[in-house]
Amino acid sequence: MNSNAIQPNETEMISTLTSKGQVTIPVQIRRFLGLKPKAKVAFLRKKDGVHIAVPRYTLDTIKGAVPALSQKYSEKEIRDIAIESHLEKYKVK
Repeated sequence: MNSNAIQPNETEMISTLTSKGQVTIPVQIRRFLGLKPKAKVAFLRKKDGVHIAVPRYTLDTIKGAVPALSQKYSEKEIRDIAIESHLEKYKVK
């Protein structure tokens, strides 16, 4: 059986690729996925082809997942902390 063949419970919708590599997502698919203007979409490469989905994580979905810092740091302090952390991570033991 051809895995690329349209199955009875599937609907094929065709969209044209522009010269910029853009396609319009058919309205039925946008509604099904709950996509609104400016929404992010994920393309998942799988053995049977490419699937489109709503991404699991975006900046909007993880906003607030980590509490704010208890104090403000200067740009130099943040850079120094990052360098120190990086050096500690790769320190030879």
